[in-house]
Amino acid sequence: MRRLIAALLCLMSGSLFTTAQAQEVVQIAYTGMNAGTDQFEAVLRKPEGPGPHKAIVILHHAGGWRSGTTEQYGELLQKNGFVTLEPRMFAYPLASRREAHEPAQFLAQAFGALQYLAKMPEVNSQKISVMGLSYGANMTIYTASDWAARKFTDGKLKFHSGIAFYPTCFTLETMVKGKRNIMIDDNFPDDFLSRWSAMPLLILAGGKDDYEDRDPQACQSLVNAMTDEAQRKASRVVVYPNATHGWDHGRTYSFFTRMGCKMQGCQNTNESDEEVTAKAKDDLIRFLTN
Repeated sequence: MRRLIAALLCLMSGSLFTTAQAQEVVQIAYTGMNAGTDQFEAVLRKPEGPGPHKAIVILHHAGGWRSGTTEQYGELLQKNGFVTLEPRMFAYPLASRREAHEPAQFLAQAFGALQYLAKMPEVNSQKISVMGLSYGANMTIYTASDWAARKFTDGKLKFHSGIAFYPTCFTLETMVKGKRNIMIDDNFPDDFLSRWSAMPLLILAGGKDDYEDRDPQACQSLVNAMTDEAQRKASRVVVYPNATHGWDHGRTYSFFTRMGCKMQGCQNTNESDEEVTAKAKDDLIRFLTN
């Protein structure tokens, strides 16, 4: 009996060790906006087997990486055979930190993550995608711009595809039309969303998103406004009619934001919805594996 218990404990210990080793925090060097080299931390997960595997960079929302929302996607995609990398762009909500004024630096980190993955022998460098939530979703759409790929990789390396979870489409449409807003800084040219890379792009939106003033057509309006025909054809929008912003946060909460109701300023509610979260995950996997 003692031998059986000892054997079971060894098996349990081995299982825990395997789980603990399924992810690691890595340091990634990248080139910033001013050509200087810096570092950021990221959570790396690898699936079983030697590969080469598809890979994906996962960008968190403005609540910061400590909110843990991206972890569910890292685990899901790892189980589906992807190498995943979650950059820790900032720890806490942007509203309380100076990083709110550094979106170009975070975009540089996204491309730094792409370059890091492309050098891994376990990764198929031609099959590295990017996804993001809210603020990270806007970043995801930025990566599809021709300007971004040229700026950060000299156009030599691009993301294979992108998935944007509840971006603020009304701000992006403004940029597509060549106008500036608070989501970008002076490092971005006014016309940076006029030329694209024709990256396959899936936008997942909530029909009751308070940022969009509950306009279910906001993200399709963004796509329709793209003057680049190739990118317009490569972009698809899925709207979950009853979903709010942040449906996958695991809790329901509200707060006032000046960006709410298309910059009119209003109360935004993030309502946790397990059904929509599950549906969006299915749409994510289907998009990435087709």
